[in-house]
Amino acid sequence: MVTIMLRKALFLILFALSGFISNAFHIVGGDLTYKCLGNNNYEITMIVYRDCNSDGAEYDNPANIAIYNDTLFANLQIAPTGIRELPADIYDPCFSVPSGVCVQIGYYKTIVYLPPNMDGYTVSYQRCCRNKSLKNIRIPDKVGTTITTNITGSLRYGCNNSPIFKSSPPIAICLGSEFNFNHSARDDDGDSLVYKFCDPYSGGSDAVRNPGPPNSIMPIPATKPPYNVVPWSAGYSATNPFNIVNPFQIDPITGQITGIPIQTGQYLYGICVDEYRNGIKIGETRREFQVNIVPCESNTEAKFVAPLPCSGMKHEMVNNSITSRTFQWDFDLDNPGILTSTLKTPTFTFPDTGTYKIRLIANPQFDCADTIEKLVQVYPPINPEVLGYQYACLSNPVFKFSTTGEYEPYTRIYWTFGQGASIRADTGEVTQEFNYPQLGAFDMTVILTHAVCSAEVELTPNVIANPELKLETRNTEGCAPLLVQLENLSASESPLVTNWALTNTLRSSSTSTNAKERWRFDKPGNYNISFISYTQDKCIDTLGPVDISIKVYESPSAGFTLSDTLVSIFSPEVEVFSNPKRASDCDLFVGSLEPENGCSGLFLFDKPGVYRISQLVANENGCTDTLSKTVTVENEYAFFAPNSFTPNTDGRNEEFRPVVIGAKEYQLTIHDRWGHIIFTSNDPKIGWDGTNLIKQEMATIGVYLYQARVMDYLDEFHFYSGEVNLFR
Repeated sequence: MVTIMLRKALFLILFALSGFISNAFHIVGGDLTYKCLGNNNYEITMIVYRDCNSDGAEYDNPANIAIYNDTLFANLQIAPTGIRELPADIYDPCFSVPSGVCVQIGYYKTIVYLPPNMDGYTVSYQRCCRNKSLKNIRIPDKVGTTITTNITGSLRYGCNNSPIFKSSPPIAICLGSEFNFNHSARDDDGDSLVYKFCDPYSGGSDAVRNPGPPNSIMPIPATKPPYNVVPWSAGYSATNPFNIVNPFQIDPITGQITGIPIQTGQYLYGICVDEYRNGIKIGETRREFQVNIVPCESNTEAKFVAPLPCSGMKHEMVNNSITSRTFQWDFDLDNPGILTSTLKTPTFTFPDTGTYKIRLIANPQFDCADTIEKLVQVYPPINPEVLGYQYACLSNPVFKFSTTGEYEPYTRIYWTFGQGASIRADTGEVTQEFNYPQLGAFDMTVILTHAVCSAEVELTPNVIANPELKLETRNTEGCAPLLVQLENLSASESPLVTNWALTNTLRSSSTSTNAKERWRFDKPGNYNISFISYTQDKCIDTLGPVDISIKVYESPSAGFTLSDTLVSIFSPEVEVFSNPKRASDCDLFVGSLEPENGCSGLFLFDKPGVYRISQLVANENGCTDTLSKTVTVENEYAFFAPNSFTPNTDGRNEEFRPVVIGAKEYQLTIHDRWGHIIFTSNDPKIGWDGTNLIKQEMATIGVYLYQARVMDYLDEFHFYSGEVNLFR
C-alpha cells in the first residue's frame, strides 16, 4: 500500500469531546420550518439537536411550542415523532469522526389551523441550557435557546412554504484544509433565497429550575417576540463566531460555507435564510448549531478483497477502504486506463482468463489519497457433481459414474478406484463399467483440473449382500373356517416391500403388503397365494415369486333342538332332537351322563340345576363341529305320606313309602308301639315292606309310628311324623 500523504489537522466537531462532556448540558441547536397544506392548515416541523453523551435532560415530551399573532394564539404540546443518531459524517473525505462523538436529532411535527391574516404568525420554542464549555458566548450554562420562525400572512402572500435546509450540519470538519460545506435550502414556491450568518437567540435560563415562568429552564408558553440575541464574548460576533482574522464566509446565493478554523474550542453559530418574492423579503428561516475544534490525523487507507483465483469471470469487488468517499479502479495495469471504474463496489466481468494486476486508489483527487495493488488470477470455477448409483448387489456388483456441474469443456477429469475394483483408473466425463466383487465399501476419487484450478470429489461406493428369502407359513391346510398365517422373515440390509396376492379368490380382500398377515378362509376349496418381495434402495433385488397352496376342507355343522329348556323337578323330562349336516359321526353329551348312542333321546333329570347338552359331529375329512345348549331344572319341593298299606303279596300297596320330590337328603324311621325302631331308609325310593328288621320277621297287624327328616336343595330341613296302619 502506498500512502500519498499523511497530514495533521484540527477537527471542527459538533459537540464537546472528553474534556467538555462531563460538564455538558444537552442543547446543540435546531430549526423550525413549515409547509402550507391548503385551507389554512399548516404542517409545522421542529428539529432539535442534542448531545447524546450529555448528562442533561432528555428530549421534552411534550415540547411546548407557542404561536403568536401579536398575542398568544395557541400553545401546542407536541410529542417527539422520531429520534435518531446523526451519521458520523464530517463532509471531509480524508478524516473520520473521533470515537465517542454522538449527536441525536429529534423531530417534532404537527398540523395546525391558522386563520388567514395579513401579518402572519410567529412560532417559537424555548429551552435552557447550552454547554458550559462554549467559548464564544458569556456564561453559556445560564443561556438557553429560542428556536423560531415566521409564518407569512396568507392574506398577503397566499399559501406559502418556508425554506427547508437540505442537509444536517456536518459532524466534523478539519482545520488545516479548506472547509467547504453546502448549507443551502430548498423552497417549494420558487422564491429567491439569500444566506447569511446571524445571531442565535437566547431563551429561558436556569434562574428557575421548574418549567413555567419566562426565566425558567422551559418557559410555558415561550415568550413572544422580539427575542434577545445571545451575549457574545469579546471579539466574537454573528459574522465572526470563531474570532479569526479571516472569518468564515457564506455565499449569499448558494449557501456554501468556506473557511479555515485556526484555534481550538467550542463555538456557537447561526445561519439565516431570507426568503424574497418579487424583490420583497417575505420571511426568514433560522438554524443555530455549536461546534468544537480539536486536532486530528488523516487515516485514509485503500483496501479491497481480491477475488479467489477460480471463482469465475464476473466479480463484485469488496471495497474495505477506510475514510474515503471517491475511488479509482484499474483492473488491468498492464493495459492501464481501459478496464476502469469509479464506483465504490463495482461488478466487473474480466474479458479473458489469466493474471491481472488490479489497482485501487481511495480519495484519488485529494491529498490524503492512498493506493493499493494486487495480482488476481481469473479462471472459471470448478464445481462438479458426480452422477451414478453408489450401491450394488453382490450378485451383480457393477458400477458406472459420470460428472456434471460447473466446469469447462477443456477441464481435465481423472478417476481413481480403490483396490479390488476391476479397473484402477479412468479419464473423461463417463467411466467404464467396472466391478467390485466383494462385500463392503471402497474408495474412489475424481479430480477435475484446468490452469491453477482443481476440485476433488471423494466417493465410497458400497457392495451390499443380496436379501435372503425366508417365509413362515402356518395352517395352509385344514377345515373351514381356516385361519392361514403368513410371515416374511427374509433378511435384507435395505427395507423390504412385501406383496401377497390370491390368484384365485372367493374373498373380498385379495392383496396385502404387510410383512405379517393372517387370512381367514370360510369356504372350502383350493387356493393359491403368490408372494413377492423387493428392495427399493441400496441393493435393489427381488425375492420370489413364491406360490403357496391353500387347501380348505368342508366342515360339518352340528345341530339339535330341545323339547324344553326350562322344566320343573316335578316333571324333569327333556327330549333331544338331532339334525346335524354333512356329518358322518355324531355324539351327544348330557350333563355328567355317559354319551348316549345316537344323537337323540329322552332324558330324565333327578335333581334341580343347569345341565349342558353338547353335540360333537365329525366328517370323513376329520373336520369337527360342536354345539351346546343348556336345560334348567327348577328346584321345587313336595312330601306326602300314606296312612296305611297292605303287605300281603297281592302286588298292590305292598309297602309304606312316602312320596318325596326335591330331596337332597332323606331319612325315614318306623317305630313300634313301644318306641323301638324296627325300620330305617335313607333313599326315598326304598319304602317299608312290613318287616321287623330287629326280629327279622313280619310285623303284626297294628298301628305304627313313622318319622321323616328331609333336606331340600336349598339346604333347608323338613320334619314329619305320623301313624301308619298295617293291614294284612
